Amino acid sequence: MSQLIQSFRSTGIITFKPGWQKQSRGKSKNLAFYVAGLKYHSAQNLVWDLIPGEPVKLVFEPNNPHDSQAVAIYIRGRKTGYVPAARSRQITALIERNPIMTARIWDVHPKRPAWKQIKVRLEMVC
Repeated sequence: MSQLIQSFRSTGIITFKPGWQKQSRGKSKNLAFYVAGLKYHSAQNLVWDLIPGEPVKLVFEPNNPHDSQAVAIYIRGRKTGYVPAARSRQITALIERNPIMTARIWDVHPKRPAWKQIKVRLEMVC
């Protein structure tokens, strides 16, 4: 692990933006949000190992007993939390239209409260 990454992790804030964004020919739209429900999915230890730019998988959960528009977030193959309810309908609509979409970790803040530790950014080509 590089000294830079170790330094960022020791402060509890990793905010550099990796160069994963690519220019596309279509019209693009960006959406960012914090992952909800981290504490319910025992993701607290995972937060310390995350690096901005890592891919995130979004999974629509229409049979979720709490929210029929729920969108689960998987990081490294592990359910980590959910798209916040305020954004889930919008993202569900985008998933149903099936645009070209990438989801990546944007910011990681392990020392913040659980609801502000992992920020995800979606980039879509419409």
